[in-house]
Amino acid sequence: MIFKKKNRFAALCALTLALLLPVCGGCAAQELSSLRAFALPCAGEYECVYAHLGKKDLLAGLQSLTLTLERDGTFSATAVSKSGKSKSKGGTWSFDEEKSELTFRAVMLGKTHTKTVRVQNGRFTLQQKMAGKNLVLTFRILP
Repeated sequence: MIFKKKNRFAALCALTLALLLPVCGGCAAQELSSLRAFALPCAGEYECVYAHLGKKDLLAGLQSLTLTLERDGTFSATAVSKSGKSKSKGGTWSFDEEKSELTFRAVMLGKTHTKTVRVQNGRFTLQQKMAGKNLVLTFRILP
């Protein structure tokens, strides 16, 4: 008889917590589609809206340049030329919610390269020196 009372008490406590946590826990559960979506707010597909190497507009020779941030922490950047040929490169990414910063890691020629950028309103800009010129890429999240 005691065992059954303990089980009923535990079930009642669990049910009470399940009902009260969304109300009192400081988190609006109805606004979250899932914990995973909440934990990875930057995951998704981004389009490049500005790409320059020095004064040269790189988008003029491309059909598209997209960056996909997967929920598993990997990314792939895909460039599609005007002729339809595509090239992809990838690596890993992470997001610091406190600083609103995305960090990308990719291995090139056996060396790991890391780049951190600030995300504002679903946009971010990567800047890097290449062959003595500034490479500037601006991405925005696709709706």
